Amino acid sequence: MPKQRVIAYVDGFNLFYSSLKGTCFKWLDLASLCEFMLRPEQELVSVKYFSALVGSFKGDTSRTDRQRFYLEALSTNPKVEIKLGYFSTLVRPCHSRCCGKMYLMYVQLRRRFWPRTSSLMKSERKAGA
Repeated sequence: MPKQRVIAYVDGFNLFYSSLKGTCFKWLDLASLCEFMLRPEQELVSVKYFSALVGSFKGDTSRTDRQRFYLEALSTNPKVEIKLGYFSTLVRPCHSRCCGKMYLMYVQLRRRFWPRTSSLMKSERKAGA
């Protein structure tokens, strides 16, 4: 019986801020992680990694350099496809109205290439499978 083909979709922004920020696990091999989570009857066809390029902060380019190095490392795996969107920055005041500080927030905006949830939830089999 042929193996079930799997495509993994990874939201890089949420992966970093929900699981990796503040840890030593920044250089995550996404293809290996996805293959590890598969069942024996499944095979990983590709990993689609969605993110946006971060900007430098106060002239410090270390964040942009680290992200560029990581994206270059990811691109060496033929199963990983990188899809870049963009961030919009918002300046928000501190919630404690007395301090008067302003904070920079990043919001990842969607592009046309983001998959719709309904298409991801649908399971299809080819004829004869």
